[in-house]
Amino acid sequence: MKTAGKAKSLNIRAINKRNGLFLTALGVLLLLCVAMVAVYWWDTFKVQLIFLYLACFVVFFLGVLKLKEPDYSYHLNAEGITHYHRCGSWHIVWSNIQRVGLVKPDQHSLEQRLSYTGIKLKNLQALADAISPRLANRLLHEQKPLLMVALRHGQLDMQESVINFEPFTVNGKRYRGPLAAFLHRSQALQKAFGYHIYLSDDTLDRHPDEFIQLLKQAMKPQQKLNHQPDTLV
Repeated sequence: MKTAGKAKSLNIRAINKRNGLFLTALGVLLLLCVAMVAVYWWDTFKVQLIFLYLACFVVFFLGVLKLKEPDYSYHLNAEGITHYHRCGSWHIVWSNIQRVGLVKPDQHSLEQRLSYTGIKLKNLQALADAISPRLANRLLHEQKPLLMVALRHGQLDMQESVINFEPFTVNGKRYRGPLAAFLHRSQALQKAFGYHIYLSDDTLDRHPDEFIQLLKQAMKPQQKLNHQPDTLV
């Protein structure tokens, strides 16, 4: 953990980011190897070599995509948590987090868990104001596995799982388009799993249990501040 004065901060680097350079280099190396083989045996193994070329391009493309991901997926400091995504970012202050925990297929499951860490918010408007339409639209697609689990376990019905672009109103403020759809989805997933925000395990650099403890420790000073009695000056 890095310390700057009294404020502590920590950068979380996604584990899948580490493979980007390796996959890119591997893709280039494989392409060169296939090209050398093709010089001598193209006429004999044309179909097989075409498939090998495609496989090499897939490996190379996956590596490039990983390299394009932000250097860090999360930044934690005294104020809150920031999530960095290639489509944007969001920031949530600790005082707006009600609880964090493992995401389970249903809220009564004791052992099985999904590969996500959940964050339940006190005020959904803070998330709505912190996220861009582009990132909201992307997260709608990334949350499809959660929807499938919710449907399979009867946590949501088919109508609740459909993307809803109807305007979403929070504290008198109306949101439209991808932001509205994302807020409707967040509300539906909160009904299903108990959380508004879902952090995938592959965006972490440590075990989810350790990450959750890290979040809880960061939230404690703010929780103590919020529970202090008012004093007269």
